[in-house]
Parts: sequence; C-alpha cells; structure tokens
Amino acid sequence: MSSETAVPKQWLNVSEAAAHIGVTKNTIYAYVSKRRIPFYKIPKSQLVKFKISDLNEWLESGKVETIDEYLNPKEE
Repeated sequence: MSSETAVPKQWLNVSEAAAHIGVTKNTIYAYVSKRRIPFYKIPKSQLVKFKISDLNEWLESGKVETIDEYLNPKEE
C-alpha cells in the first residue's frame, strides 16, 4: 500500500478537454482558434492545455435559466 496521496488532475490536453465537456476534438480546436474557451498555450510551442476548473466555470457561465427561475428570481 502506498503512503502517497493521489493528487487530483488539474490540466487536460485537447482530447481530455473534449471528453470533459462532451464535444469533439475539432470543436475544441475551433473554440481555441476563435478564443471562445479558456486555454493556456505552452510557451514556444503549439500545445494548449486546459484547466479543469476553468472549463467547469466556463460551462457554468452558459447556464440558461428555467422559466421558473426567470419568473421567480432568488434574492442574493
């Protein structure tokens, strides 16, 4: 049994990012080229990486309210 604690994965490559948000790799490349998705470019290379927390926040930002939420907004 290992005494090491597993560190949660933070960074994703294109394939993993596509799987995480449920789109194709081509869609990820299109989003990157149009700067529609948050990404990080590896210096002096063509490689891009995606932070899981950024992708989750990006997905959450696209939430569309239900009619009930729209008609009955919660006070914050």
